[in-house]
Amino acid sequence: MSRNPFFEQNRLERELATAKEQAIATFEGLAIHTDLPGSSPSNSESSSDQEEEEEMAANEFMEDLDIPTIPASPSSILLPTVARNYELKSSHLNMLPSFYGLPNEDPLTHINDIFNAVSSFPLTGVTEDQLRMRVLPYILKDKAKYWLNSLKPGSLTTWGAIQKKVLGEILLHTKNRHA
Repeated sequence: MSRNPFFEQNRLERELATAKEQAIATFEGLAIHTDLPGSSPSNSESSSDQEEEEEMAANEFMEDLDIPTIPASPSSILLPTVARNYELKSSHLNMLPSFYGLPNEDPLTHINDIFNAVSSFPLTGVTEDQLRMRVLPYILKDKAKYWLNSLKPGSLTTWGAIQKKVLGEILLHTKNRHA
């Protein structure tokens, strides 16, 4: 069962905040321990250098927490090279339907619209399934695009897998609405 991307993002933000708080507490603890009698260096210059090093280390650690990790290919759709190199022209993009993931939109009708639009594109070295996979990120908007981007990178490798995932999401939301 897939997680709600909104709640997943909130969970990650809470974990990041907790990690930052722990890092701050750790570095504050280090600063407290260096002020104890007998534990600080004998001359004030060494103490100052040590404090600067600790502050730099704390800043570097905090910067590491702030930088998101982006996979080499963040897309959940893994396309073969020939499909990635297929040139989508603006006339093709203008023919595509848009899907926002709103309650009044029918995803099954939308999938049918994708079939109809892509069947009119020239197939130069790609299959219709590969072409459908290629255009999907351009079709999805707002909530639907957020859902696609929340999936594991490279997890969708066939058009059949995409359809199955979309249908599973529809059934999940339908079941939740009636519960």
